[in-house]
Amino acid sequence: MKKFIGILGILMVLISCEKSTTMKQVTIEDFSKKFTDSLIPDPERKDYFIHKLEAKGNTNDSIKVSISLSNSDNSAETRDFFLTGDFNETIAGDYYGDTNIYITFDPYNATEGTVELKYQL
Repeated sequence: MKKFIGILGILMVLISCEKSTTMKQVTIEDFSKKFTDSLIPDPERKDYFIHKLEAKGNTNDSIKVSISLSNSDNSAETRDFFLTGDFNETIAGDYYGDTNIYITFDPYNATEGTVELKYQL
């Protein structure tokens, strides 16, 4: 019985470590380049209603964080948010599970700092 509980515990840990495509977190300390990532809806789920981005950190100048339905820099469906100094912002929007969401960090005018981004569908 103890062996079964041990195996069950190991399986639970392995399952919980599965890489998520609908919830991610990244810490950015390299301000020499842009960072882009995507959230991909699970086709089995139909209960998405919002996308959410939490941005927390500090910078020595302005950064730009963008949320888009396209991975193109010139998309008309892009929302840009400018943050500077110490910040802790939550940004949410309507989402209906039919396309990927792209999150882009642009150092813009900042050259140093730490930014933690958490984003999810």
